[in-house]
Amino acid sequence: MKKKKKEEKKKRRKFSAEGFYRFLTFFISFFIIVGMLSHDRDDYEWKVPVKLGEPAPRDVYAPFTFSYVDEDQSQNYKREASRHVSMHYKVDLNINASVLSEFDAISAVIGTVLKSEGKVDLNQDVRLLLGEATLKDLLSVDDWETFREICRVHLSSLLADGLMSFNQKVDLIDSDQRMITVVKENSAEDKSILDLKTISEARDDIYRISMEQFPKSRRKRAAFSDFVSVFLKENLVYDDEGTDKARQEAFMRAPMIQETVQKNEIIVRKGKIITYSDLQRFKQIEEEITSKRVAVDIIGFGIIVLFFMIILAAYLYYFETVFYFSLKDIILINAVICFNLILNKFILAAVNADFAIYLIPSSMAALLAAILIKPRLGFCISIGMAIITGVMTDYNGLIMISTLLTSLMGVYMLLDVRRRSQFFVVGALVGLVNFLTIAAFLVLQEMTVYEAFNKALYALGNGGIVIVLLFPLVWLFEKFFDKTTSISLLELSDLNHPLLKRLIIEAPGTYHHSLVVSNLAESAAESIGANSLLARVGSYYHDIGKIEKAAYFTENQTGKDKNFHDNLSPRMSYFIIMNHVKDGAVLARKHKLKNVIIDFIQQHHGSSVVYFFYKKALDELKGDEKLDISDFRYPGPKPQTKEIAITLLADSVEAASRTLSEPTPASLRGLVEKVINDKFLDNQLDECELTLLDLHKIRESFIRNLMAIFHTRVEYPEMISESTQGKQQRG
Repeated sequence: MKKKKKEEKKKRRKFSAEGFYRFLTFFISFFIIVGMLSHDRDDYEWKVPVKLGEPAPRDVYAPFTFSYVDEDQSQNYKREASRHVSMHYKVDLNINASVLSEFDAISAVIGTVLKSEGKVDLNQDVRLLLGEATLKDLLSVDDWETFREICRVHLSSLLADGLMSFNQKVDLIDSDQRMITVVKENSAEDKSILDLKTISEARDDIYRISMEQFPKSRRKRAAFSDFVSVFLKENLVYDDEGTDKARQEAFMRAPMIQETVQKNEIIVRKGKIITYSDLQRFKQIEEEITSKRVAVDIIGFGIIVLFFMIILAAYLYYFETVFYFSLKDIILINAVICFNLILNKFILAAVNADFAIYLIPSSMAALLAAILIKPRLGFCISIGMAIITGVMTDYNGLIMISTLLTSLMGVYMLLDVRRRSQFFVVGALVGLVNFLTIAAFLVLQEMTVYEAFNKALYALGNGGIVIVLLFPLVWLFEKFFDKTTSISLLELSDLNHPLLKRLIIEAPGTYHHSLVVSNLAESAAESIGANSLLARVGSYYHDIGKIEKAAYFTENQTGKDKNFHDNLSPRMSYFIIMNHVKDGAVLARKHKLKNVIIDFIQQHHGSSVVYFFYKKALDELKGDEKLDISDFRYPGPKPQTKEIAITLLADSVEAASRTLSEPTPASLRGLVEKVINDKFLDNQLDECELTLLDLHKIRESFIRNLMAIFHTRVEYPEMISESTQGKQQRG
């Protein structure tokens, strides 16, 4: 009980998930189709044919209040903002480090001389650099380390602020620059050019500092001023990269200038030369009108497409239930529709001429649906594609009608497609119908017959596109969606298929049985409007699993053969018989048969009871032993389609008919009715769409065909030779 509840819960989850994916498929298709229908429109009333530098043909007024970005003013404003960015100079830290390093080296030498009390002499380079007067003042300093530290601190400070040459400062003043940005190690500071120091101005600062540091010692003031001034060096260099970056940032930061135009405000007067700013206004108006038109179009198209999708889903739900609950088929149906519309859009964009609308193969979706799924679905899609194509071509009624007629005619020609060569006929017919329809409408529009036929010649290309694309597309969709068309079924019906050749050699009785079942199933399928070709081909392969252990099946045994089941337990015999379903599926996959054929192999017994061995096991029970009938059932699943259900019934009827010693019409009818009733009461037909009326037609078809197989012959008298006849006469 718990296991059954778990299975039901699992089925509900699966059903719910498939429902969501089904909705998602339609949802995605909806937006793809609406996207294909939405396109730029230039047929609105407000349109002024103006060109830059030419006079306006008339006064132009704003149809509504709008704002736009004045790019000319915006660019000028941005350039002005960029121009006002101050030049960037950076303090060269390498120069600072070099100067301080030289200062430390010379200070160390002077300190050594002072400590030696004149025993160590200064080298010539130091004397030349500092001068004799400065050296004399320095060597008279009593507290050298403190003095040196004061000199170094102020030298570092002057260098850190930056020093420039006199000529640099003059050039900056002459260029109307008032401020520059000085970039130091970790900061940037805006400075007035007047605050920048040259070396001569720095020396004035040094003198002022000396007065503050050494107010009582003239020699120390002189030593300080001369010693520090020796090491002053220009270290402010123009930062080209930094300046460009700052100006670019200022350009980007500067806001765009927006202008507002009021409704009915005159934009340009007649005769005024059109400027770039005027064109911007026109462009803004056109873009807003277009966006509003596109929004309206999307809503309108959305309603049309929504109705189409609802009608398509409702049609599948009520009339093609099998396809509606097959997620793979739902995706396929939406894929062919979307592909067709994308193809139409591509042709219209690629050709970009008036005659392009005659070339679009809008019948392709209906043709593919008819071949891959069902012709009746092709008729349904024909109507929807005609409406959508008419909308796509700017509500062109001519294209709408030609699409409808070509689609319906093409689907009609595919009702009984059995050869790929028929695609040529279908394509030719599509082109011809398209040509005649368009020519007829052009004539009705008061065009001469010659002109109409000459213009409609492009419509023949429609059929050519269908012929070229139908072959690869059918093959591609067959492979990708694992679909089985009538053409591929006919290829499988070749009795020279390796599996069927093995069947006739290794299990001849099963082969003959399969042929009889295929005939019964084909005729019954025709009687109820099911796919008779699928029923026939599926019946060919339904018992291929018996190849593995052919001798264990009665149809492959003769009167002289030993029955292997005589020495086996009923349960072991059941496993051998039941395994032909599993073995058949393995063989089918090995030979790459379609899944639809594998379904016949797996479902043609449903969950029926292997009754012979179940009865045998019952007879062998002892005492209070019990036997569960479910232990002798096939694993299933039950038939999911009409065709497989017909094969299940045909298989049982054919097997049972061989047990009749004297097959008469009455006995055959009773046998067929019993077999069908038993399968019905055993719930083997619960999961397919067979109705009681269908079962009645199937029963009559089986009886009619079995009577043809087991018909009685007239008993002819034995032929007597002439000599024997003479003797009889003389006697």
